[in-house]
Amino acid sequence: RRTLLLPTSSVAIRPFVMDDIPVVIARHKALYTEEHDLSSVTLADTIDQGIKHFVQNFNPRKECLYILESEGRRTGSIAVAHEGDVMAQIKYFLIDPEVRGLGAGRKLLQEALDFCRDRQYKHVFLWTFNSLNAARHLYRSTCFRLTEIRENSQWGAVVEEERWDLELV
Repeated sequence: RRTLLLPTSSVAIRPFVMDDIPVVIARHKALYTEEHDLSSVTLADTIDQGIKHFVQNFNPRKECLYILESEGRRTGSIAVAHEGDVMAQIKYFLIDPEVRGLGAGRKLLQEALDFCRDRQYKHVFLWTFNSLNAARHLYRSTCFRLTEIRENSQWGAVVEEERWDLELV
């Protein structure tokens, strides 16, 4: 467990425990609905099934799911999913609004990238929406490159999804 002292709060990053999973699922569903009007059954099912599948098939030697805590509350998450011998995917990256802008997201992403380097992954990628400007700025500032854009209407609204890639070599 690492404790980060941010300007207005104390934040810790820790590995997940099973009790975290319902909270991670609920926060993802709530924030995508509240902030992006993405409320389709397909999105809810994708989040629910995706996170549950990740946890059921979790390989701690190759994957991680970190929880961000602020003042004892879960306020964020990030996962690294194994995608091949030298490739990993960042998933389930979410920061609650009350801790945004304090450096917690950058620290959480760095923790995931450090995990990838420790596991000798050479390449990392992630998918995001083009409307997530702060996240896109964070990816750009950590040397991710935008490599693909696609339109998707299955989430309850038409969104542009973006793939961002990072070479770790």
